[in-house]
Amino acid sequence: MKRWSILQLICVLLLLPGLLWSAVIFVDLDTAQILIRKIVFGIHDVRYYGAVPDDGADDTTAIQTAFNACRDAGSGTVGIPQGDYRVTGVTLAASSGQIHCNILGWGLPTLTYTGSNGAALTV
Repeated sequence: MKRWSILQLICVLLLLPGLLWSAVIFVDLDTAQILIRKIVFGIHDVRYYGAVPDDGADDTTAIQTAFNACRDAGSGTVGIPQGDYRVTGVTLAASSGQIHCNILGWGLPTLTYTGSNGAALTV
């Protein structure tokens, strides 16, 4: 087993923040925040899965995928940031008994139901 010297550890600790910062520079701020929420806090931001607020397009598939990812992870949080999202119906179905997913909205998110019958959210 290789042992690290004090000098090697100091170099890694000094270089790591710079490497992380350079990774953030190559993406826009929204993308960086989405990735940080997902990696650090386990929040499945619906924008990460393709939902685009306020564009008038159907976001059902992206929001359903975010809920499925949360369910498949065993637990977590589905994040819905500010904006209007169009849905025709989202289903939360447990694959093995129970589902442990929180829904977190920040700003003023709105789910606008555009379906003709049924419900916006089925549990």
